[in-house]
Amino acid sequence: MARNPLIHPESPIDGKCLMQLKTLLESRPDSGEVRDLDLAMLMNVPVNRLSQLKRSRSSIYALGKQLDDEQDGVDDVPSLRPSQAILTRLLLRHPEFAPLPLRPTNSDVFELLAPFIPSEKQTGGSVLKSRKLGFAPLFGRSYISSYKMLTDMSEGSQNSSLPVVRLQMLIVGKYAEIFKTLLREFSKDPSKTAQSLDQDLKETGWALLRNRDSFTDWMDDDVFQSFNTELHRRFDQWFSRDYLGVLSDEAVS
Repeated sequence: MARNPLIHPESPIDGKCLMQLKTLLESRPDSGEVRDLDLAMLMNVPVNRLSQLKRSRSSIYALGKQLDDEQDGVDDVPSLRPSQAILTRLLLRHPEFAPLPLRPTNSDVFELLAPFIPSEKQTGGSVLKSRKLGFAPLFGRSYISSYKMLTDMSEGSQNSSLPVVRLQMLIVGKYAEIFKTLLREFSKDPSKTAQSLDQDLKETGWALLRNRDSFTDWMDDDVFQSFNTELHRRFDQWFSRDYLGVLSDEAVS
């Protein structure tokens, strides 16, 4: 039986195979658009290096092998590393090994963190404006970068560097963890969500939080207020102590 060359490339893996991988991942029923940032995260390279990776030659050239018919300028063409070639071939054969987590946009992250961002109301300013200015420094960027990160025309985390995206996903993941734990605690009293809660809470990170309203719509006003108050308290404790504490140590070091 002939093997599918898309899944089982017979020739050495090169940069063109990354586009095959993109096509394969996008064809899965549970997948959406696979962006450059997704591929960069899979390959563990900066986003601005992905275009170079897409035009890379096979990893055999990274091992010191030369073209039989050398041409001027051919050595300027980058080569995949053997580890990248192995990873690409593996993911082509088993795309289920490459889960692409849903990423929040910068605006989503700001909306989530706004109540916890330290602010100083200045003359003629507002608390919201102060918090917006303080958004980018949370991820090691300048104050002025906040405007670019939160602009309406931005494509969200697609425009952020890989380390910034990882920090955002770490924070969102912790918020989701606290949300899930607290929801389980509150669901012990009402019986409404007892059967479906475990099934619904399989998701983590932004995949869970983007639908967070649907998990609390059974609560009456008093229960919802208590839930939000406790959620705010627990996340604020972690964010202030563990995350902002690290920022403070980095600033004074």
